[in-house]
Amino acid sequence: MFRQAAAGETLVLIDPDQSYQKPGELFLLVAADVDGSAARASRRAVEASGARIGGVTPLSEAVDRLGAQAALDGVIVAAEGADVELLDRTIDSIGLLARERLARLIAHGGEREIDLLWARLGGVAQAILLDPAPIDIATAIALPRQRRAWHDVSRDEEQRLRQLDAEVARFAQTLARLSDPEARGAASMFGEKRPDDAGEVDGGARVPTAAEVRSVIRARRLRDAHFPPDLFADPAWDMLLDLYAAELEHRRVSVSSLCIAAAVPGTTALRWIGTMMDAGLFERHADQHDRRRAYVALTDAARAGLNGYFDAVGRAGLNPA
Repeated sequence: MFRQAAAGETLVLIDPDQSYQKPGELFLLVAADVDGSAARASRRAVEASGARIGGVTPLSEAVDRLGAQAALDGVIVAAEGADVELLDRTIDSIGLLARERLARLIAHGGEREIDLLWARLGGVAQAILLDPAPIDIATAIALPRQRRAWHDVSRDEEQRLRQLDAEVARFAQTLARLSDPEARGAASMFGEKRPDDAGEVDGGARVPTAAEVRSVIRARRLRDAHFPPDLFADPAWDMLLDLYAAELEHRRVSVSSLCIAAAVPGTTALRWIGTMMDAGLFERHADQHDRRRAYVALTDAARAGLNGYFDAVGRAGLNPA
């Protein structure tokens, strides 16, 4: 199977005979550039998984090709470098045709395309990947149709995904507990000084300012200058803090912006976003003026938990981390 390359290391194929999917599964590859590196990565991932590429078609011909395709198990859209207007015109039809054929849909793109893909395919595609390596595409192919079923996943990937779900569940439980005013201490956050833009929430908890939350984020990023960045990777908390600060600033956050805030590879960040949505901590908001964009926001439960956390930390005389 594939091994994830470390920083600055070339990704190599360790075991090309390792098969994840049932032999013979047929995938159609739709690519903005059929000869580009993104299309080549998808081909390698499909072949390594034991499936087959039934055809490669440019994005401009994808709808006609899907409409004429008799048998199909999956569709992969490699959108990197796509003409945005063309992608905008065709992606809904690709998603609809894939659904009609009961074909799994996997889409990947760069920062330029990811917001459109996430906005339009977020409830349709099995996986949406940002700047994926072949290992990421192969993992998406390996996952069965039900996202939470594990029986077709490699042992290492199964363990990693279980850990991810367990961490998110722990976050959700902690935030829910902190949203309970009885679970918090009994002094005021950052002493008695209350900035003008600080507010009150249910139970008398003090809401921090956006600047205070941003200072916590900056302090977390300063660690990267002194230790390997992946040593303290904590994308769930980093994204929660970023969404919290943005909400306090009355600013909306796109999926591409949130991926950057996560401080992990894009595809890892997208996986966390999906898991946080499943856990009821994030929610999707459509852009009413631009169908090519959707935003990520905190749910009421996540907001209450963060309010409770910052209040509890302040009451204990501690600094948020």
